[in-house]
Amino acid sequence: MKNKLLSCLLPFILFLAFAGMVLLSGCAPGNVPEEIGETPPGGAELVVEAPRLGYRAPAFSLSDLEGKEHSLDDYAGQALILNFWTTWCRFCVQELPYLQELHASSADVTVLAVNVQEKKDLVANFIHTAGYTFTVLLDEGAAVAGTYLVRGLPTTFAVNAEGIITAVHVGSFDAPGLAELLKSTGVQP
Repeated sequence: MKNKLLSCLLPFILFLAFAGMVLLSGCAPGNVPEEIGETPPGGAELVVEAPRLGYRAPAFSLSDLEGKEHSLDDYAGQALILNFWTTWCRFCVQELPYLQELHASSADVTVLAVNVQEKKDLVANFIHTAGYTFTVLLDEGAAVAGTYLVRGLPTTFAVNAEGIITAVHVGSFDAPGLAELLKSTGVQP
């Protein structure tokens, strides 16, 4: 009887939880701009705590493999591919060659590969052994991944030169998939 009652109430509880999250996140209908870059209701500056399409990418500051600090502001005026990944995630590892190819072939976009919760030595060894030259940032405490609401790896954000999130892709991509992300920023592959 207890299991039957729980199975009847569970969908209702999940619905209420989802509705509450939507309302609390500000994603309710009418709160999201119609087009990327459009000013949200009320005419406020595009500053949002959680990342959303058409809004400014949340600011962050992380160290690279050499210990140099990088902040999102350092890349103002540049299109970005912001990729959250780990060495143990096979789908993450499968897409790194596409990021390297983009990094090597395009001066119009910057690749920032944010490693989540791994030690510097492990990541540095992995990157140097593979011969990757794109910028790798270390999010050892997963604070930035948390800010960006990363719930699965890999997760990739496309950010245009104005700092606006133009696309979000959860899961791995191939070359055509990366090209689509890139197009959303206004940069042609």
